[in-house]
Amino acid sequence: MSKKPTESGLELIAMTDYTKARLEFVNWVKQSLTGAKLKDDLLFETNPFDRYTTGILYSPGTEHENDDLIGEEEEGDNIEEVSPSKNTKYQPPSSMGFSFYIDKSLESLRVFFSAVRFEDKGVSKHIRRWEKHPLVNDDGEEVEVLLDASSQKIVCQERARIDVTVRPHGDGKIVTVTLSNNQHFTVAEKEKERDKLAENSLFEAKLRCFLPENALRNYPRVSKALLTEEEQELELRYKDEHVYAIGHGVAVDWSLENGNVELFSDFMPVVEVPQVTANTGGKFTEVLSFEFLKSLQSNGKVFERLDEFVDDYSDWIAAQEDIANSEEDDERDTANRLISRMEIANSRMRSSISLMREDEDAQLAFSLANQAMLAQMELNGANLPQSPYGWRPFQLAFFLMALESSIDEDNDYRDWVDLIWFPTGGGKTEAYLGVMAFVFVYRRLKYSSSGKGTTAIMRYTLRLLTAQQFIRACKVVSALEFIRRETPTLGDEPYSVGLWLGGESSPNTFDQALEQLNKGNFSKFILRQCPWCAAAFTKDNYKATETSFHFSCSNRECAFGCEENNVLPFNVVDEALYKEPPSLLIATVDKFARLPWENRAGAFFGGNSHRPPELIIQDELHLISGALGSIVGLYEVGFEAILVSRGVYPKFIASTATIRQAPEQVRALFGRDMAVFPPVGLRQKDSYFAREVPLSEKPGRLYVGYMAFGRQRQNCLEDLAGALVATPQVLFNDQDELKDAWWTEMVYHGSLKGVGNSRTNFQSGIPRIQHRLLLADFLAKADVLEPGLAESLRSKDFIRSPGFFNGDCPTIISENQDLSRLYKQYFPARKLNIKSLTSNQTADANAKIFESLSSNYKQHDAIDAALATNMVSVGLDEPRLALMVINGQPLTTAEYIQASSRVGRGKIPGIVFANYYKTQARSLSHYENFRAYHRSFYRFVEPSSLTPFTQQVRNRALHAALVSAVRHGEHGLLENNDAQEFTRRAN
Repeated sequence: MSKKPTESGLELIAMTDYTKARLEFVNWVKQSLTGAKLKDDLLFETNPFDRYTTGILYSPGTEHENDDLIGEEEEGDNIEEVSPSKNTKYQPPSSMGFSFYIDKSLESLRVFFSAVRFEDKGVSKHIRRWEKHPLVNDDGEEVEVLLDASSQKIVCQERARIDVTVRPHGDGKIVTVTLSNNQHFTVAEKEKERDKLAENSLFEAKLRCFLPENALRNYPRVSKALLTEEEQELELRYKDEHVYAIGHGVAVDWSLENGNVELFSDFMPVVEVPQVTANTGGKFTEVLSFEFLKSLQSNGKVFERLDEFVDDYSDWIAAQEDIANSEEDDERDTANRLISRMEIANSRMRSSISLMREDEDAQLAFSLANQAMLAQMELNGANLPQSPYGWRPFQLAFFLMALESSIDEDNDYRDWVDLIWFPTGGGKTEAYLGVMAFVFVYRRLKYSSSGKGTTAIMRYTLRLLTAQQFIRACKVVSALEFIRRETPTLGDEPYSVGLWLGGESSPNTFDQALEQLNKGNFSKFILRQCPWCAAAFTKDNYKATETSFHFSCSNRECAFGCEENNVLPFNVVDEALYKEPPSLLIATVDKFARLPWENRAGAFFGGNSHRPPELIIQDELHLISGALGSIVGLYEVGFEAILVSRGVYPKFIASTATIRQAPEQVRALFGRDMAVFPPVGLRQKDSYFAREVPLSEKPGRLYVGYMAFGRQRQNCLEDLAGALVATPQVLFNDQDELKDAWWTEMVYHGSLKGVGNSRTNFQSGIPRIQHRLLLADFLAKADVLEPGLAESLRSKDFIRSPGFFNGDCPTIISENQDLSRLYKQYFPARKLNIKSLTSNQTADANAKIFESLSSNYKQHDAIDAALATNMVSVGLDEPRLALMVINGQPLTTAEYIQASSRVGRGKIPGIVFANYYKTQARSLSHYENFRAYHRSFYRFVEPSSLTPFTQQVRNRALHAALVSAVRHGEHGLLENNDAQEFTRRAN
């Protein structure tokens, strides 16, 4: 296999099969935690419970002390649990099984089962030994039961019991099959209780059944008659995703082969979720090209290709109509609702094309917008020569759909919120940036005297995401600025971008900017390099005085830096933005709470000479919920009142990757109707502009469930994380690229307290488990090289010393060349570099950690584990990250999807371990339904809660919304002293 070095020092392995390596990685972790083949069936541990954490059926009546925090359900980066600790008793599972739904015609059932037990063989040479005894034959055992009534079988040498419970349901039967530990014991000496419990527990417990596919039915769900219209649509779209069984105390999975279905238990279930691609253009390479589209005014073929592009979508809709006609009677109305939305989108695209045929300003705006997108894409330089820079099909389609309503205030869809709904990483940002660029140009062409000033406002909820999107927007606006300089009809005012944040993120005044610059706190200025040429900034690039602030580029090869007046058209200081309002204002939603207080913010609404903004973009709409969403919804009334009073009805665009009940949320937030784009298809795998990629073509993201029934919440991460830390060294020591692939693990937490607890685990328990696993694997391989050596080494004191794990190779090993080489594969054990990503840290500290996440394992700043809160669930886009642990099931499915989508975004397929909490009800529920949930988790996204007009919200914010409208509206009372001019009219 050929290899070549890279600049980073890693070797690229030609034709590396990441999918195969990933499976090997997961299997090794599973075996480390559930059980593996042992030489001579001997386990060298103080107790089997120290080595294995799941796959165990405990003796009935077993009780563990449980000091998990009661009510630890809060979630968020700035929330601490305040619930007191309460000691309770917890009974670990003594049985496990699953239920399924069958046809009455099935008369009997074959049940396969297996388990092992461990016998304490005492201590020899200071080493405790446990002997492993299979309780079934090598090939497993089975019992056959009749399904005319419930039954019970004693199995596993009378140590276990199979129960088959049969219950009639409708015209079929629900069958529950369980495997239970049948051993009861008592022990007089407390100190021996754990050992006795281990001897009476069943390890590596497995259960499976085989059924004819034609006799097995989907497990019963709620009646369709009780579903809302949206829920009916979800049922239709996911009707091909069968749910054959649900687990009890264990996850359940199934496979189909030759007309039979195998149902089987799995204590560490694995589900691969396919990727969704936006690259569905196929034959439409030309029409997606920026280079081709920018020639709209001079090339008559552009309109022809745009018509063909929309025609193909029409043909797909026609095929969907054929499918709708073949649906069941009670599903046909649901299918027709979905198709009507497709037809509306199709009609709007055609209407925008017709508008451009008649409107020369729209043609030029479309051409220049594509020219700007091309310029900033070429700047990024990640394109292959044979694949020209261009739109993804859904991006161009959205551009066309929103185009007419974004410039025509009388358009029927002007008042609609156009919501881009696409999985994370699909390109939503570029879609709305394209519309924004079009509106920027069109406004200058149409309103030459009043079209300057702030044209668009982008709003976000998180400071981290806001800063990242600011940098992305800077590139597009830079491209527009260069175009403006060559296009006299666009006026003499530069296109610019302003970032409007709180004082903790960026300076609010010139004095603050000067102070931060003198202190060397450059992170406060957000930009650390030129957005156009990427030249790193030094102190000289930040120009701050007591009356001004701006950025400059000193790179003489940069299009900005080569000019004598090399002022960059970006700013982050509030006072500078008030003096020269930017074309694009980017802000967090909470910053608009300044409107009632800040008269200078009126500059963003046109002042006395410009039109107010006419395009409002709200990213990550799903985050506008709860208390924040309710307050924002009420402020929105005042915000829109300002724009409308100034003569503009703004166009709203929003984006999200996860949402439910979008019409209700949009209506509560904006008081408008909405259209989701792309409209969903009749099946979730295909909406024309977004298609599920078959796993045979591209690996998906692998989700692995884990629940440590014998560990408390405070340390249930230790065994899993210890195995994850050890695996790259064990499996891929001589393959640098694979070793680095899953080296860095992102550990997600629902609270700050969880981050602190995990840091404690990584400082003590996790390294201990890492060393134990490395040593066990090293001794197993050493015994192959020199039989009997492992037995000898186990009795040596040095093998338990810190020096052994730190690379101090003992003579007995170093004298043997093969053993010495093996020792160097495992030791020294990697020293763990642990970092935290939370709001408790400064933005500069977090920025440095984000940069280090891209460092490979050989670099000095490589991170082994990043402990994070939900601040990373949006905005983190590091291609190198491919391994994540999610501690506990997050409160919402949207958060789970967003967080887990942070890994596997590059060439390395991602792995997500869900570390479920045994005492958390939602963790157990998701664990038992692991496959059903992960194969269709978008259908389980919860609706957002927005109540902007409740009494509590009105009491808190209505006055602020009113003051904002009165202060900044047309002929408003802008100055503080103007408040005395306000008179309330009597009815």
